Amino acid sequence: MENPFEVINEKLESIEKQLTEMRKALQGTPPEKVNQEEILSIEEVSKLLSMTKSHIYKMTSTRQIPHYHRGKKLFFKRSEIEGWAFECRIKTMSEIEMEASAYIIRKDKGRR
Repeated sequence: MENPFEVINEKLESIEKQLTEMRKALQGTPPEKVNQEEILSIEEVSKLLSMTKSHIYKMTSTRQIPHYHRGKKLFFKRSEIEGWAFECRIKTMSEIEMEASAYIIRKDKGRR
């Protein structure tokens, strides 16, 4: 019968070896760089969203809009602002009617 402590020791050595290899691989990976055009100032966000700067400041203080804070400066990522702006889409009447029809069909099938 194999000694359980030897088995555990072998598995730990294997894990340590894999971690060492992963560390070496990650050290060679350059950190992700953000494109300068991706970083927006509050003025640029204000123009992009057609909102006043004071309204943008209010939304940042209530954490309604994604932003970054470094010292006294606010920064925004264009992709996050665009995603945030389009996340509350209003459905068209035809989409609502299709959902209602599908709901009625599902409900009728459940009664049978």
